[in-house]
Amino acid sequence: MNIPAEYKKIRVKEEELPDIIQQIRNGKLDGCNVTIPHKENSMKFLDEINPRAESISSVNCIMKSNSKIIGNNTDWFGFTMALKENKINLSNK
Repeated sequence: MNIPAEYKKIRVKEEELPDIIQQIRNGKLDGCNVTIPHKENSMKFLDEINPRAESISSVNCIMKSNSKIIGNNTDWFGFTMALKENKINLSNK
């Protein structure tokens, strides 16, 4: 794909979350993926939260768009697709 980008894993303590968000805000980082234990506590540092992420109170993707730091969650999509592909119906359960 020849994309001039780097994707790396970094360990972040809770008290370092504001600095990571600031790095996205000032363009040092384009965005980040978020894992446990920060999926919930990172939300308070964001300007906007996608309705899907808000509905499950969890973000796993953070990016900058139109000068706003936005949180999204793609976990729900993978989960629902796995249910669908395995013909698991949770209606009335």
